[in-house]
Amino acid sequence: MRMIERSNLIELARALELRWRVRIFAEYFATTFIVSAALSLAAALADVLLAQPLPIGRIFLIVNGAAIVVALILSALRQRTPQQLLSDADRVYQTKELLSSAIEFTEDGSRRVNATERAFRAMVAKKGEDLSKSVDPATVFPFAIPRRASVVVALMAALGVLLLLNASGWFARPTVELVQEGMLLEDAGKRLAEQSERDELTELADEIRRLGERLRNGELDPEEARRLIDQLGESVEEQMRDLERLGEFVTN
Repeated sequence: MRMIERSNLIELARALELRWRVRIFAEYFATTFIVSAALSLAAALADVLLAQPLPIGRIFLIVNGAAIVVALILSALRQRTPQQLLSDADRVYQTKELLSSAIEFTEDGSRRVNATERAFRAMVAKKGEDLSKSVDPATVFPFAIPRRASVVVALMAALGVLLLLNASGWFARPTVELVQEGMLLEDAGKRLAEQSERDELTELADEIRRLGERLRNGELDPEEARRLIDQLGESVEEQMRDLERLGEFVTN
């Protein structure tokens, strides 16, 4: 039997394949994106907890790009024949394998058959062709949000909240330099308190020691720490000027 050119069945099979591949890709992407979202969330948590910041933007780009590539590869590896796709349409439309049988008879032109079977095949192919015009691919393979999408949404929401809090300074951590400076201030405050004889210096020494302790424990964000250090520096300079004036007074 000679194959019917521009067969409606073949066009229908192509349309069914397109929608089937989109749906398969969405399912694979939802699965791979769960992994990439979990990895992104773990990277964001590590960025908050570790002393050294991580290249979050690059990590997000790599893991999410990999999720898309893997989903594309997996969906491309899945194959279905036109007869299988039309069999799905038969199942949805309850046409008792008419469409799948019709495309089989339409494309099979090499087999020798008798006149009775040839007439039967032609009749089935004709009915299948006519029926294919009323088949909607969207009915056979409707687009739907994958069930795993809720997990993706939850992970992305958690990631968004974490990034927002981190950007707002909620998880701000002192730099290594500030921690080291805090240790030096704490030590200097202790030594100054031991050696000072004036009440003003004793209070200043206590302030230096407390600030150093807070810096060492990471209780201050970098901006506030720098502001307090500047204020304390001004107090120290003022006390030094008072000591110089006192020394000049005693000398005179």
